[in-house]
Amino acid sequence: MQELHDRADVVLLTHYLIESDFSAKHPKAVGRALDDAVNAAGAKPVMFLEFGYPTASLLDGSEEQQAAFVEATFTAWDRHVDAIPLIEFTWSSDAADATIDSYRDYYGIADDRFAAYLGSIGFIRQDGTPKPALDALTTNIATRR
Repeated sequence: MQELHDRADVVLLTHYLIESDFSAKHPKAVGRALDDAVNAAGAKPVMFLEFGYPTASLLDGSEEQQAAFVEATFTAWDRHVDAIPLIEFTWSSDAADATIDSYRDYYGIADDRFAAYLGSIGFIRQDGTPKPALDALTTNIATRR
């Protein structure tokens, strides 16, 4: 891994603020995650190609916590704006049940917690209505232009 890191121009990561059982961590823990990524990357820029937080109650997540995660992400990102040129929040909308089933089949994971995680990381519900995190995202983007 060290040789790969040494030869790379950039560090590309994915990050979901979850435990190994897919349960949601406290939203403010995202600050430490960004700090750790930047410290580990050294002088190389860090790009998060996938980034998210589940809202499923089965995972101890909620829509309010997801919005707090977005707020905490931007606060932490402000500390590292020169080191982190990109954070790509995963899925603007929650995945449809058929999509979730296809991921379960692809990864061979039948766990309902995995399905709940995949089905709740979007900023728009399956019915097309926005979650509070969408407002947090758009507000934070607008204030940083």
